[in-house]
Amino acid sequence: MLQQTTQKTVPYWIIGLFFLLAINVGFLILFVRTPQGHRYTGIGLESTGDKLVYYSMLRQGMQGDLFMRNTQTSEPQRALLFSPHWWLIGGTAAMTRIPMEAAYHIYRIIFAALFVWILYRIVRELPMTPAYRIVTYASVLFGSGFGWFYMQLHPQDSNPIIHWMYYFQNTPADIYVTEMNTFTSFVQSPLFMLSYILLLACLYVLMRALRRPSHRTDVLLGVLSFLLIIIHPYDAMVLLGVICSFIVWRIVTARQQALIRTGLYAFGGSMLAYAYTWWSFQSEPALKGWLEQNITYSPRAGMYMWSLGIFFVLWLIGMYRVFAAREKDPWIVLMAIWSVLVWVLLYLPLPINRRLSNAWFVPIAIIGVYGLYAYLKNVRSFVMRSAIISIIIMCGLSGTLWRLIIYATYTPTLTEKYAYYLDPYIDTVLTTVNRSFTQRDVVLSNEPVISMLSGAYSPARIYVGHGHQTVNFLSKQQSAQWFFGTNSGPKAQADKEAFIRSSGITALIVYRPSLTTDVSWLASAVFLQRIYSNEAADVYRVL
Repeated sequence: MLQQTTQKTVPYWIIGLFFLLAINVGFLILFVRTPQGHRYTGIGLESTGDKLVYYSMLRQGMQGDLFMRNTQTSEPQRALLFSPHWWLIGGTAAMTRIPMEAAYHIYRIIFAALFVWILYRIVRELPMTPAYRIVTYASVLFGSGFGWFYMQLHPQDSNPIIHWMYYFQNTPADIYVTEMNTFTSFVQSPLFMLSYILLLACLYVLMRALRRPSHRTDVLLGVLSFLLIIIHPYDAMVLLGVICSFIVWRIVTARQQALIRTGLYAFGGSMLAYAYTWWSFQSEPALKGWLEQNITYSPRAGMYMWSLGIFFVLWLIGMYRVFAAREKDPWIVLMAIWSVLVWVLLYLPLPINRRLSNAWFVPIAIIGVYGLYAYLKNVRSFVMRSAIISIIIMCGLSGTLWRLIIYATYTPTLTEKYAYYLDPYIDTVLTTVNRSFTQRDVVLSNEPVISMLSGAYSPARIYVGHGHQTVNFLSKQQSAQWFFGTNSGPKAQADKEAFIRSSGITALIVYRPSLTTDVSWLASAVFLQRIYSNEAADVYRVL
């Protein structure tokens, strides 16, 4: 019996291990291609700026900080950002004395392994044959859309000169909304990975409460809901919307009133986390400004249809089956509710509705394969059935294969290399900044990536950091360009000194390869002291 059970799980083991390998291909190739004398930062191709922000959190976790600051902006802060996940990863790096980059990827692997396990636990309960459960499992992990193909047909939409809002509205969401798709989420960061795990764990515990109601199960759901919302507040609307809708359906169809108590625990845990998050962001200017600039409107519906690809068609078939057959299986109904609810949330009048697509591909893929399963039962011809399955496999994996090809062939441009590889000059500058400055210091640099690197590898705050996380980003960016721009004499120097002091800037990093004007006057400025210099950069302290 044990041997038979083991044989049934072998395909899941193989697919899961292949998933663990595939999500690390890009990182491994970048590591192998590290130029001689350089150090690989451990950052991948998706959202390099975001990962430098994560590193700044990891550094704070290494210092033992459970409540963290937004180091990507210059405002003084009280450290209100509750971040248990970064504290855990950073604390592990500190205790084991391994580099924070290594801890970052170790937890990526741990979280990926935990996710494939909980996904297996869910998939094995679906009302399908064993073969279709395996297909569902693989589809959730590797399924993708046609966004890559759409961009080949419309290359003009990727033109960086066009306004960013035009780009977002005319680009399939799977190209840039990494949290929407399982594969890209697990390539991205432990933050998205953990949100996936906790979201599915909440739903799994809900199903346990459905079968065996108990206070212990309800409390567990409340705790998991709290952890999910505290690390990823956007999921509050998704989680509570799905749970409440499911409970209403269960009460109407099965008179299961006891689930109301379960829902209250989920609501309580979520609202406790959300209340603290809302308070911290509203009472801390450095967080409030970040939130106000974090505008993530959804693109038009067609951009999501392209992003779901063949799974959108299968999802329609699956939803038809759910309604036509008046499906009673709790897991199928739960996934159907989740998949439909997100369509509604994406077009609410909110500035963050694109974030509500987190993990959306999970229910889409499950309902899609369920629709395929129901449809193919009526196809008698083996040849026709095989042809349909082959086409769906090719279409469903095309986006993931496209990404793997990009990972295998990508060569960073000169400016992008700063984020991936630290040459000896940059490395020693970051070491100097780390040793010379504290969290009370504010660093200004002429090179944006060097600036974000200093925020990631030192405790100092930075004047201009990662986009929306820098409060009043555009005005600060213009001020930085003016400071390192043309100098017309003593009056300009006096104005620039006044700017430095009024802005609270205490340090400068001048990266010469990125300069467009002569800033030699900095070396003789009476309000500056050069504390480090090499062939590529200078570091100044403001006196």
